[in-house]
Amino acid sequence: MSAKTNAKERWISKLTKATDFDQWGQSLEASEAYQDILRDLGSSSKLNLTVDERSILAKSKALIKARAKAITSPNIERND
Repeated sequence: MSAKTNAKERWISKLTKATDFDQWGQSLEASEAYQDILRDLGSSSKLNLTVDERSILAKSKALIKARAKAITSPNIERND
């Protein structure tokens, strides 16, 4: 299996874990899991990604960062 395929599978696994924590209301664990994904995505420059893959990755990073911030911010109302 290629390094790119391994990375994608790892990212999906970590995102699934983070969203599970998020859905269960475990904000601290979810935030830590999202931060772990962001660190892992940061190493994507070592992969030979296409322009489209880099664009999707940049958008994904922005969304994950925003969600991690939202679940830990005391100023945001939650409608659970």
